[in-house]
Amino acid sequence: MTIIEQLQLDRYLAVGKRLIWIDMAKALAILSVVVGHTYLYGNPILSFVMSFHIPLFFVLSGYTFNVQKFNKAKLVKRIVFPYISICVFLGILSLIHNGSNGLVSFLLSVVWGSGGTVDCFDIPGIGLAWFLLALYFSKVIFANIEAFFLNFSINCFLKLLLYIIISYLSFLGSSYLVLPFALSQALVSLPYLCLGQLCREIDFSELKRTKFPVIFIALTIWVIGLYKGVFFSIGNLFHVGSLAFGLLMTLSSSFVLLLFFSSFERVFSLSKLFTLISELGKNSLLLLCLHQVESAFINWSTVEFISLGVFSFLVSGVIHLMLVVSMYVLIRLSAPALSRTGL
Repeated sequence: MTIIEQLQLDRYLAVGKRLIWIDMAKALAILSVVVGHTYLYGNPILSFVMSFHIPLFFVLSGYTFNVQKFNKAKLVKRIVFPYISICVFLGILSLIHNGSNGLVSFLLSVVWGSGGTVDCFDIPGIGLAWFLLALYFSKVIFANIEAFFLNFSINCFLKLLLYIIISYLSFLGSSYLVLPFALSQALVSLPYLCLGQLCREIDFSELKRTKFPVIFIALTIWVIGLYKGVFFSIGNLFHVGSLAFGLLMTLSSSFVLLLFFSSFERVFSLSKLFTLISELGKNSLLLLCLHQVESAFINWSTVEFISLGVFSFLVSGVIHLMLVVSMYVLIRLSAPALSRTGL
């Protein structure tokens, strides 16, 4: 990373001048999350967005991560408090619909914080909120491991390999035991944080200038994974096809998108439209919470527009996207203070 790029990133981390390409990438990720939750497994759109949306979030978090400036208290305020708030909201809905009958089951789902049902204990998933808990604990674990690594001279690529092994074994182990507090998902997410930090620490500007061989390999892996029907879900700890290749595919897709968005930073800065879109990425945490709220009332996978035939699933995704963005705009206009947080 050049001195200029480092200074720009330091300003971003200090919540001063934000790097628009990072916010643009976050916007793509959060909007893809919304679109992906419109469809059931087997839909090609779902398979495509699942190949990068959540992994990209973790990679971007790794890119902006600084172990020496890590502040756990600040992280609790930005991530854990929203998780608790969402759980309170979902708990109220559960009491309204089920009374006290499902209270124990709901409390267990809050403690486990899994995106899908925990089969080994028959505990229901908490929904999209799993990501907040996993992001918090993945950063805490990552910060402690990186602080330990500061005492040694370890090659950054070797570190990435170690994190990939941890992720792979954690995913395998989840078939027998899923840890509470989304710790299984947090362990699976570690290589994505490492990849983001790796792209920050190496000469990223040089990599972008000589990117063709690297990006071609990564893009090829991504395309092959999609063609072979490889499916990899961190939140549900579910995969179809080779687990190792699924991990490699999602790392590759995130790397490709990171290079893409960073290469077009000047273009993004010249357009007001891109600036508006980047606002969605800047407030991705708020959008994620709004998405969790609306999805508690609407089961989008059952919404169909029969008269539109094969285009029905496309229209459902667009309408879902418009609803969440409209909710965000209303919140932004009525309560500006709520939109000052980022993910």
